Amino acid sequence: YGPSATRYQRVNTATDYDTSGFPVYLKFDGVDDYLSLPYMGLYANGSASVVTASALLRQATGACTISEGNTADADSLYCMTRQLASGGNLDSVIVRDDATVLLDTAGTASALADGAVSVRDFVDTGSGIKLFKNSGQLTSDAYARSGTVTLNNTTIGAKVGTAAALFNNLMLYGIIITKSALSDADRRKCEVYLGRKAGVQL
Repeated sequence: YGPSATRYQRVNTATDYDTSGFPVYLKFDGVDDYLSLPYMGLYANGSASVVTASALLRQATGACTISEGNTADADSLYCMTRQLASGGNLDSVIVRDDATVLLDTAGTASALADGAVSVRDFVDTGSGIKLFKNSGQLTSDAYARSGTVTLNNTTIGAKVGTAAALFNNLMLYGIIITKSALSDADRRKCEVYLGRKAGVQL
């Protein structure tokens, strides 16, 4: 299966669902689809990593792949992986409660053709963020944590603040989230594992 597959898994209940014959990804439409996770406190923990295997589709606005927001504050944001409107470039952004931007990596030259599957990584040590695509480092940005960043939700496929926004149009083959900064060796293991699931040779 791949990005051109059109049959999706039928899920009726936790015990009534298709077990074969469907694509090996979740499809987010970029309009209103997202998944709410139990709040993970990734920013509050002080370090975090996210490794994804996905295929992005271009859209007119920026979009979050995975983020933490605050349902009582439209500004607070920890968007680990963001697809920019400018050709699908990879980006990360952190915004305080008072709307001060602590970090915006401003995009990296990581654009791929629509629907091209890649493995993309985010590693936050608490004082710096590194972004990777298919095991190659794209950027490394230092930042200083200051002020207050109050977050209460963790979301895949959008940002949820006082309203849901920044919906992503993507096919998600797999995701690994850790409340730690992965070592290069562990990051590589995660990349290879997800790459195999998504058909990306690393």
